[in-house]
Amino acid sequence: MARRPTKKAVAKKPAAKSKKSVASASKKSTPSKRRGPMDAAVVAKYTEAINKALGEASFEKLFGTIKDDVQVTQAEAVGIASAILEAQVTPSTARGAALARILKLHNSLATFKLKQRAVGGRSAA
Repeated sequence: MARRPTKKAVAKKPAAKSKKSVASASKKSTPSKRRGPMDAAVVAKYTEAINKALGEASFEKLFGTIKDDVQVTQAEAVGIASAILEAQVTPSTARGAALARILKLHNSLATFKLKQRAVGGRSAA
């Protein structure tokens, strides 16, 4: 019968030295994304239009226009949302998230108006 080697008899390979990663001062950091200044005229134009259309059927078309407008950047979307919601929206909020908050407010108002029109427990929808 052949003898099995014991743990002591098995030679261990020396552990390979791991190379630690060290931050280098010579590495240049990637430039951060700089957001341009907010266009107040665009914000004012859309804020006024949204305030008139909130909770109405015409809002859907207006919202599509805002969503597709290239002038409405992240900064403008946050400015519009801050004005509409009457609360400061964090400047780092993404464009889509800011627009989603406006849409959520519209949906809430539209639902409220439908419920107000309901008479005698019957749906007005």
